[in-house]
Amino acid sequence: MSAPRDLASSRRRTLVGGLVAAAMVLAACGSSDQGVSARRSDGAIQDPDVTVPDQTSPDQTIPDQPDPQDPTVSTNPDSPLEPPEDTTPPPVGEPIIDFGDNHPGQPYDNFLNASFQDLTDWWTEVYPTLYGGAFEPVAGIYAHYPDRTPLPDSCDGPVPYELVEYNAFYTWCGDIIVYDDAQLLPELVSNLGAAAVGVVAAHEYGHAIQQRAGVFDLNLPTVDTEQQADCFAGAW
Repeated sequence: MSAPRDLASSRRRTLVGGLVAAAMVLAACGSSDQGVSARRSDGAIQDPDVTVPDQTSPDQTIPDQPDPQDPTVSTNPDSPLEPPEDTTPPPVGEPIIDFGDNHPGQPYDNFLNASFQDLTDWWTEVYPTLYGGAFEPVAGIYAHYPDRTPLPDSCDGPVPYELVEYNAFYTWCGDIIVYDDAQLLPELVSNLGAAAVGVVAAHEYGHAIQQRAGVFDLNLPTVDTEQQADCFAGAW
């Protein structure tokens, strides 16, 4: 997602080499008639001299099926329209996310923390292969909300909630990831499910990878870096 205006310099970059796109080759069909014929396997073609007996007993009746349009019919007693409960176990030891002192707690906290931890482990393994050298995890990951204390700290000073409201961003100025835990992520989970917050985590970590790989020095269009961060998220 887009960085705040005063932190935009940390995001307006693009990806340098390091990923190789695989080409897909489509094989053309030579002739419409390949000498192979197909027929139905449902017994529609039968020997005319063979009579298939009626296997339906006069006493057998097909039970009535519930009308799916009937509002009184529950197709799932667990209400599939409700977001699923997060069953991710709590982290062992200290969480990788800094939730602050007044964090009210969110049902996706454990899932998001596990996502960031898995991203850190994954990039530790993958980064040296792509870019050479050891990988350094980000300096901090912060949940932000109006009553948070202490505020996330960047090289420009404390980051107020208004700077991240309805957003999530990585900034090289402090090497931190900050996300709106009061409005943005709760709405994503409500509309799309818990997996959505994992995608946000992977996208923002993608910008941290771009910083480490030196691609921000190219000063290419923001759309390129955003798309590349999406690509990193998809690879994870």
